Amino acid sequence: MSDHVDHTDDLQRFDEWLLQEWSLPYQVGKRFFDLMWCVCLVPFLVLTAAALRILNPIFNPGPLLFRQKRMGRNGVPFTVLKFRTMSLDGEGTRGPNDPAETHRVTGFAAIIRKSHLDELPQILNILVGEMSFVGPRPDMWDHAVEYSRIVPNYPQRYSVRPGITGLAQVTIGYAANLDQVAAKTNSDLEYIRGAGFWMDIKIAMRTALYIFIRA
Repeated sequence: MSDHVDHTDDLQRFDEWLLQEWSLPYQVGKRFFDLMWCVCLVPFLVLTAAALRILNPIFNPGPLLFRQKRMGRNGVPFTVLKFRTMSLDGEGTRGPNDPAETHRVTGFAAIIRKSHLDELPQILNILVGEMSFVGPRPDMWDHAVEYSRIVPNYPQRYSVRPGITGLAQVTIGYAANLDQVAAKTNSDLEYIRGAGFWMDIKIAMRTALYIFIRA
């Protein structure tokens, strides 16, 4: 399967609109704040990695990091980084219409996942420009390819950098079926069309509140 999905026809008109609507100050400012928060979070990433390096051999044997190919901006693939929270049995076998494999989350790792500390390594994806803090959540590559074929307007989600959190994440959550993927797509396009500093702040605050309540 190709390592690039060509959605030129789908994205060209949308990109022209996007260049007009996403002002240069917003784009520059969004990137600046991404980098600023990454720098602030690097110490937490290092400390969490050190703690997991000690605890994982006891409670969650296996590699420290989980790497997965996902679809990025303009259909270009990238490797997302997370702290591994699943056992290694059957890793990577979930299909695009299958439920989440929560049975593979170990007891210790469930704490890491619930606190969302497993997402911390994605600040490295942000630093190199593959992601943003706020934007459409990137899907697994094979799933994204399938959704691009059958879900209306789905490729338009990738007109911008994908995010660690986004409007669909705080309003819909995990998409377990095609109807929910379609709803997630509509929510992400709503974000893209209305994106601005205030919307990014509201999404970030709702995400922080959600993590705090669940912690």
